Amino acid sequence: MRAAAFHISRSRRRGLTYVSEDQTAPMPTDRLSLARTGAIENAEAADAAEAADANEPRLPRTVQTLHLKPLRRECEYGVPTADLQLRSYHIRTLEFFCDFALRAAYYLDLAAFGPVPLPKITERWTVPRSSFIFKKSQENFERITRRRLIQIRDGHPEAVQAWLAFLRKHAIAGVGMKANVWEFGSLGTSSFPGERHGRANDGCVRAVHRRRQTDG
Repeated sequence: MRAAAFHISRSRRRGLTYVSEDQTAPMPTDRLSLARTGAIENAEAADAAEAADANEPRLPRTVQTLHLKPLRRECEYGVPTADLQLRSYHIRTLEFFCDFALRAAYYLDLAAFGPVPLPKITERWTVPRSSFIFKKSQENFERITRRRLIQIRDGHPEAVQAWLAFLRKHAIAGVGMKANVWEFGSLGTSSFPGERHGRANDGCVRAVHRRRQTDG
């Protein structure tokens, strides 16, 4: 076995084809010759590995999607309905919760866009280490707040409220949330809270009109 291996490596260095002792042809590829050289063992091992992979239980689709990017819905009009701003001191925690929020928006049939990185907030403090003659010995502290913005477009108000309630319920420590929600109503005066003021103004106009008629 050592002599054969040495002969093969030597022939490869010279750029020649494999030549055995009893034949002067290239290495055979039929099954009987492969069994003689021992290559059939590698083929059987590969077949056994493929069979083992085929017999393994397949993970659910919901578990497989955790290793992929979150799915997104497409918006039709592009009208913003909610802006969610997330803040945290740790970038990994912030990115994890952003991914969680995007997946929740997809399953609630909301078109989410982001996360958009916002300018970070840097705060610094200088504190004396001691007092009296050691006042010049000071120590500096720094705190960086990282922010991300997720926007919901063309979302139903009830779905947006359910999404925000779901995020508040499953909030993680170290991540703050701030949401701005827009609600759109019809142009009729009956749906606005200022309906009473409108009726009061109509009454004033009628009273003035009556006075003018009496004066005339």
